[in-house]
Amino acid sequence: MRTGTNAKLVKSKYPIMLPLDEAKNIVMYVTTGTILQNLPDFMHDVWVVQGYAQGQLLGNPDLKSYTAENATNDGLVELQKAISSAEDPSAQGAINWLLILQWVIELILRYYLSR
Repeated sequence: MRTGTNAKLVKSKYPIMLPLDEAKNIVMYVTTGTILQNLPDFMHDVWVVQGYAQGQLLGNPDLKSYTAENATNDGLVELQKAISSAEDPSAQGAINWLLILQWVIELILRYYLSR
């Protein structure tokens, strides 16, 4: 476990607010089937949302803890829920960030390996 000044710097590099534009872009690309036509932008958006999800899972002990067994919705639905509650930071604690993180990593692998 990292301690000292560097640990604080590492944590601060995660996005601290839901990257709403990037999250909306991911939903748009997935629901319209235009991922491959927009692959560089899609991958960047996924990378940003992945960082936010990791920060939520690792950087905030007040958030509800989830495991894969808790997941009742798919990642797209959960991301849409996060978007709709973006104006209420307390609602972000009810979002299953592990499910979103798993989903965006699967998207990265699926579309990166399809090239």
